Amino acid sequence: MIQLQLNTHFNRKKEMSCKCGCFKGTPHDQLLALIEFRRRLLGQPIYVNSGGRCKKHNDTVGGSKNSLHLIDNKNEFGAVDYYWRGMDALEEARWWEEQVTQNFRPGKQEWVLGGIGAYYHSEKSYDNEERHLVSDFIHIDIGPKRGAFYDRKWIRLDGDYHFLEETFRTKKFANVAHMTVQMLID
Repeated sequence: MIQLQLNTHFNRKKEMSCKCGCFKGTPHDQLLALIEFRRRLLGQPIYVNSGGRCKKHNDTVGGSKNSLHLIDNKNEFGAVDYYWRGMDALEEARWWEEQVTQNFRPGKQEWVLGGIGAYYHSEKSYDNEERHLVSDFIHIDIGPKRGAFYDRKWIRLDGDYHFLEETFRTKKFANVAHMTVQMLID
């Protein structure tokens, strides 16, 4: 079993705190350990585009009122959105799914991953004939889980949420093909 470490490549204030300028919030230790684990295995920088959010900033960006990005009364938050150069959000979601499946042990605090979201937008091709997917970022959080494993999994495309079980009739990213996601924009 892999041990998660808190030694970090991330600057908690600069990269992970609220982006509105108030610089509030620090990631929950478990969230920081998970993102650090991914960074170490990847061997290249990970860019955080959203970590903690104060209520005002969360409202400004259209975040959910129950978002795990919101800073709690302990000045902590439990969600991060990130990308790395060359990343495909669906493949990254599959990677997390595989890691949790391989490393999850009931009662072990290290692998409590609550939700995974793959974010895309569509663009017209250079000949303006058809739209194609562009990977934006991945969301992971340490929010509540239901059952033995997490089941909050979604793909967001052009602002619309598609939960796996509802849209794709599956509980696993491994069962979702890029072609299936592409069909949502056609």
